[in-house]
Parts: sequence; C-alpha cells; structure tokens
Amino acid sequence: MLKSILFVLIISLPLLAKDRITLDNGDIIECSIVSQTNDMLTYAQNGVQKQLDKSKLKKLELDIDIDKYYLAAMQESDPKLKLLYLRKSKTHFPENTKSRAQLSQLLVLKGERKEAAELCSNQNVPEFAVSRALIALTEGRANDAIDTLSGIDETKLEDSDRAALVVTRSFAAAFTGDTAGAVSNLAQAKIQAPEQSAALIRSLTGGKSPAEYRKTLESAVSNTNAAANVLAVAGLMQPPAVPNAPSFKTNVLIAARTAVRRSGVLSVTLADASVRAAVYIDGRESGSTPFSMTLTNGTYRVKVYREGYLPKEIPVTVIGTANDISVALIRGIGTEEATMKRDAALSGAVRNGLIAGGCLGVTAAGIVLGSILNNQGDQQYDSYKSDPITESSTAKGDLYSSTYNTADAMFMVAETGIVLGAVFLIWGGFDFFNYYSYAELTRKTEKKSAFMLLPVINPVRQNCGVYFTASFQ
Repeated sequence: MLKSILFVLIISLPLLAKDRITLDNGDIIECSIVSQTNDMLTYAQNGVQKQLDKSKLKKLELDIDIDKYYLAAMQESDPKLKLLYLRKSKTHFPENTKSRAQLSQLLVLKGERKEAAELCSNQNVPEFAVSRALIALTEGRANDAIDTLSGIDETKLEDSDRAALVVTRSFAAAFTGDTAGAVSNLAQAKIQAPEQSAALIRSLTGGKSPAEYRKTLESAVSNTNAAANVLAVAGLMQPPAVPNAPSFKTNVLIAARTAVRRSGVLSVTLADASVRAAVYIDGRESGSTPFSMTLTNGTYRVKVYREGYLPKEIPVTVIGTANDISVALIRGIGTEEATMKRDAALSGAVRNGLIAGGCLGVTAAGIVLGSILNNQGDQQYDSYKSDPITESSTAKGDLYSSTYNTADAMFMVAETGIVLGAVFLIWGGFDFFNYYSYAELTRKTEKKSAFMLLPVINPVRQNCGVYFTASFQ
C-alpha cells in the first residue's frame, strides 16, 4: 500500500497588497508579508525579500486581501492544522487556486481522493497537475501519473510547485522500475545526497513498514538543501482500505508491465563476433550483425542468416528499454537455403541452356549462309575465268572476291557460335548438376519427419480410432 507523503512547501508570492509592520522603535515598514514562523517574519519590499526577528515587532497589520490562512497553512507542519487552514482559505478566498491546489494534494495524500478529484475538476492550471498525478499514483496508475506531469511547463511554476512536481514524478518513475530516472528527478528537487535519494526510492518499492518509510524519509529530508527550502516531509498517512479492491502493489506491477516507454532498442549479435550475418525483421533485410535498431513495442520475427550456416528465426517481443539477443549459428545448409540454391541453379541452367541454344542457332545460320555465299563465289569465279580481260572481267573479279570474303565472315560467326555455345553448355551443365544436388538435399530435408500412430479411445464420446501426427522440419 502506498504510504502517502506530505510536502511542506514554502512559496514566495508576488503580492501586490501592502502590509504594515510597526517596530518597537516606532519605525513603520510597508511591505508584502510572505511567510512567518514562531521566531522570524519574512516580507517582500521593493522586490527584495527580507527577514525580521519577531522580538523587534510591535504590531503587524495585514491587508484584508491577503489570504492569511494560506500563508499559515504553508508554514504549518501539523497535517491536521494544515488541512484546517486550507479549508478556511477555500471558504474565505475561493479564487486562490494555489490554496485549492495545495488542499487537493493534501486530500489525496490523506486518502480522500473523491473530494480531491472534485477540487481538480475543470482546473487546467499547472498547480493541479500534481494533484491529478497523485490521484493516479495512489490508484496504482504510475504510467498515467507520468503522462499527466509530462505536459507541464515547469518554467511557469514557482520553486515550491516545481519541487512538488519533480518529487511526484520521481515516485511515479520509481513505481515503473525506472530507479535511475527517479533519483535524477529527486536531484532536480535539490536533494543533495544521491545515496539518500536512492534509499528513498528503494524504500518505496521494497515493501518496508511505515516506520521504516518514515526513517528513510527523515534521513532524506535531513540532507535537503536548507537554503532552497523546496522540500520537507511533515508525516505519513495511509489511505483508507477499499474493500475487495486489488492491492496497490498488484496495480503497480500491472502498470509497470505495460511499460512507460513505447519503443525499445533491439540488439542482435553473434556468439562468434568474427562472423557477420544478415538480420531480417518480419521478412525484410534490415542490416547485419552487430545489429541495433529502435522499434516500437510489439512482437517481431527476427531471422539471422549467413550463407553456409543454418538460418535461425526467433520471435522477439520488444517492450521498452533494451532487448539483447545473442545467436549462435551452426554450419550447414537448411531447407530454406537449399531451396534457394536449387532454384538459383535451375534458373542458371535454363538461362545458360537458352544462351547455348542461341549460339548453336547462330552457328547453324553462319554455316548455311557461308555455304550459300561460297557456292555463289564459285560460280562467279568460273564466270570470271571464262571472260577475257576486259572492264567487265575486272568487275566480276571484285564481285567473286567480295562474295568469298562474306562467306568467310559467316564461317567465322559459325565458329564463334560453336565456341560460345560449348562454353554456355558446359556452364549450364554445372548449374544442372548443382540443381540436381540441391534438389536432392531439399527432398531429404523435407522428408525428415516424425510420424506417430496412437490408438485413441474416448469413453465419453463412445468412439475410438487412431491418432496420427506428422511433424516436418
């Protein structure tokens, strides 16, 4: 059960009203009263805060517009008197939102969440954010408390209100398991000793008794920055038990399980750091080992693949913070890789076969055309020899020579086609051999199965039969 903490916050108000202080020597000081204790009086004059020993005070006249109940409440350490002053402030000064905000905080810590929620309703000023966060925190909704405080502009708050915000946020962070964040927030609240801060946070989640809580808190308060006066603990109050309600600890565990962070970092490494492998996220190649990527919360199929190794696929659920996976790959060829290599080899065999066939076609065409041109050249040569040496015979000589040259070119094309066809045919033969080997390996891996035949007798349904299962790897 959450042990509530009361914060005594000293607030510096920029009051416009004029108060009158009459000293025992007759001097009169017109100022704005800020706060007072049993021995000292703090007032603001011309924008400067000063303190006065009450032994020198003869008379104090407060302006009627000053909420003296609120000032008294801020200086009161007794929770009951503090509550009394704040209620009077609410009655006589209903427009004082700071007083209402302080009252709502006190009511939450006292366990009167319903009345506190009514005070917070329709109030959008930052001071009420702490009360709403405390309500969520006392109901075990630490994540909601953090969300409530995350949108507040702290620069618009006074030191005391800012301290209450940071401290409340630190408790919420502690309940979500973010101890480092909780300690960091307490440091912002000007608590000087980090070890005391850490002890304070541990006490909230360690199941300590109220007495142990109080001792730890008092130890933390003793190290508070006294000059800043931003945080003090007045006491502890336990919220009233709600019949049949889940325990606060249970609610906190549920809230922590939902995770404050909406994304996490997935890291994948290989046991053998000298080897690199491709990493696939939901079937899409996303990088190689060592692999690191920020993913939104959810479940992913992570596959690690390297040629010559059996691939490994792992379902991974990312829930905030860091998610580290170390994978050990085993040498070998799995069904998937064998299938890929089989298909690649088949494609290569078909491609090389088509190219070899094309080369053979070119060879045949070259031989046919070369033969035809060669015969034409023979005929032209015979005509050239039978013609006397004239101008026409010279033209016939050029013609048969050109025809022979073209025929030789066709024969060269045919010879080149034969060579290339043989090369691609041999290459295709290797591809076909690889295809056959991988196809055989694929068939063997796919045939690895476990069969089970069990007789089944069901007396309830009054039937019987055989139960058959087959699992494929």
